[in-house]
Amino acid sequence: MSERSPSVVLTTARPAGPHLVLAGELDGDGAARLRAQLDDAVAPGLTLSLDLSRVTRLSSEALSVLVQAHRRLRDGGGALELSAVSPQVVRVLRVSGLHRALVVTALPEPAAKAVERASGA
Repeated sequence: MSERSPSVVLTTARPAGPHLVLAGELDGDGAARLRAQLDDAVAPGLTLSLDLSRVTRLSSEALSVLVQAHRRLRDGGGALELSAVSPQVVRVLRVSGLHRALVVTALPEPAAKAVERASGA
């Protein structure tokens, strides 16, 4: 797996809905692959959880994909949850204002500092 290529590292079934762990850069190309992955996972009434702790970049195209998935799930009686969000992604969500619309759980402080050190931030 290339660091630039987003991929689902792990998918876990939960009673409320799937939990996907994503990794890599979610740039323009990555957003298209993310859209295809979410199209397979989104269904009415479920809660889809995305672990973004291994995501190193989130582009405007990827933000759009997340918003579309959020709307589809919400309109179908479900929800989109972003869990273990990396510090880089938290910054993008805050700048865009989407942290107010989406359910976002950031990495705990010690883990966030470790991620920042590892990424050279």
